[in-house]
Amino acid sequence: MANPDEARAWRAVGRLNLAGRGFCTATLVAPDLIATAAHCLRHPVSGSALAPERLHFLLGHDRGRHAAHRRGRAALSPPGASGRAEDVAVVVLDAAVDEAPPLALGPLSAATSPLALTVGYGVDRPEALSIQHGCRILARRGALMRIGCAAPPGSSGAPLIARGAAGPFLAGVIVARGPDGHALAVAAEALAPLIARARAMEAGR
Repeated sequence: MANPDEARAWRAVGRLNLAGRGFCTATLVAPDLIATAAHCLRHPVSGSALAPERLHFLLGHDRGRHAAHRRGRAALSPPGASGRAEDVAVVVLDAAVDEAPPLALGPLSAATSPLALTVGYGVDRPEALSIQHGCRILARRGALMRIGCAAPPGSSGAPLIARGAAGPFLAGVIVARGPDGHALAVAAEALAPLIARARAMEAGR
């Protein structure tokens, strides 16, 4: 489990409650945008999209307390997404979050040390943030990566965090647990078109 200092360091991370149907992890990437896994935003049985307003982002959730609570207003994922390499989404929040700075996106090439996988709110510890350090990329095909850290059930949407010269940044989003138990992640650059779509949508309101 993350100690209090670690939890403060990764305070852009929060729990995303899914219309009373469980939860995932999400990361603040702009004051009014969070990044998560696209499959988290669909009904687990029917596959239909959950209503954005029924998505609740609890920033820094820790044992019943959180720094901020926002609802979704819109959700965007890659058009026609079907594979794991496209299993990312951006949720537009109903109001900006001022309680924590967003985590910037960055390329893995900018990493200056091994990655930190913020496991987030797994089913074994749903009330507190868990963190793994020293993760490395074991394999990569396009945007999809296999990471040398475990992905316990419930870690979907958790951020893959790297450190660069300017500080920590979001390098990817955890989307699944591989057959060997290692995390599968989609590189953060896959989020850029979704963020651009979100901004265009907001400009047209």
